[in-house]
Amino acid sequence: MTTFEPESTAERAHRLGYKSLRLDQAYLEDGLSGYTTGRSIKTLEREIYDLLNAAGAEQVGMVYGMAEKRKAIRLRFIWENVPAEILQVALPIRVRMTKIKLEQTIKQALFHLLNEVRFELERRHFHPNSPAFVTYMIARNGLTIGQMVAENAPLQLVGGKGE
Repeated sequence: MTTFEPESTAERAHRLGYKSLRLDQAYLEDGLSGYTTGRSIKTLEREIYDLLNAAGAEQVGMVYGMAEKRKAIRLRFIWENVPAEILQVALPIRVRMTKIKLEQTIKQALFHLLNEVRFELERRHFHPNSPAFVTYMIARNGLTIGQMVAENAPLQLVGGKGE
């Protein structure tokens, strides 16, 4: 196990907040990445599939749907014999919905999903005691580890090495 030693004994706790943005605010206010991506939906999907497959994920599948009254993408795959699921929700469109705006929200959500997958794969090198995609692994009760932590539920993984 890796132990962490702080540079100083002074500990600071920072509470990070976030604000929910509409699609039309994303670029103007915060410059959220992916807003102006020139890549197509098919290109972004292929990049996600290719990245996961190259890293050894199995049974990679992506489904579009709705979550919290917003367009959403559910990415499911098997990682180290454990099912994993990432739910990526698009920014809401609160002004007049058009085909272009809908496509733009999907592309931005895919862009962020691709970056999340990339981050999880790179994170393994900097956090050797934490496997990639651990928050997204699905437990026996059907919830992801992240959902269970948020709900203070007991953790039991499905599958896994040695099971």
